[in-house]
Amino acid sequence: VINADSGDEISVAAGTYVEVGQIVIDKSLTITGADKITTIIKPATDMTDWFVVNSGVTFNLSKVELNGTGRVITRAMSFKGNGIVNDCHFTQIKGADKYAYGTAVQVENAADVDITNCLFDQIGRNGIRHSGIGNVSGNTYTGKGAGDWLDYFILAEYGSDITIDGNTVTNCLGEATFDGSTSSAIAVWDDLNTKAIITNNILTDNTTGIGFAGVNSTDPNYPWPQATIGSGNII
Repeated sequence: VINADSGDEISVAAGTYVEVGQIVIDKSLTITGADKITTIIKPATDMTDWFVVNSGVTFNLSKVELNGTGRVITRAMSFKGNGIVNDCHFTQIKGADKYAYGTAVQVENAADVDITNCLFDQIGRNGIRHSGIGNVSGNTYTGKGAGDWLDYFILAEYGSDITIDGNTVTNCLGEATFDGSTSSAIAVWDDLNTKAIITNNILTDNTTGIGFAGVNSTDPNYPWPQATIGSGNII
């Protein structure tokens, strides 16, 4: 990454790579592994933000596994720039607070990021937190089951404008004992400008399939996020 020029594609052979320090993407790049089963990237230490994509650049990542086993990882990927995450595996991404932290992919405001055909398992809380623009499709998220924790495949929030299509989400059954919060396969909340089109998803064996919350959800007249639940969802 350091030696690459903007626009380069880095091909990563099968193997296990333990990376020291934060990986900052400050130029437009593509990283492609051999496949998400045999190309495994691990952090050498605990990380708040492991991969950071700066604003103004485009980063595409595919065919790798990001594996945080044994480390405290608040966010595996944090996008301020644009990009595509395709055919990757995220596993053991867990933060210090089991209720609040542990996010595989976070997309900041105005970033345009598609997340497609990825696998998520053993995630601390969120597979995806998306407050930008993009398409989230063809992914599979397996929650941690019943227990004192939370699982959300995706949070669409803070003004996102995304399509959530053709994903399979199961086993989001955890409940936080300290306040009674429960898990949800898909959650749309936190901003009346949040938009999500939800179609063709298989959301089974979860506490809630699709959940909504307004900024001031105690007021029945307050406008809630703009979610369109289209056809083809199985809940």
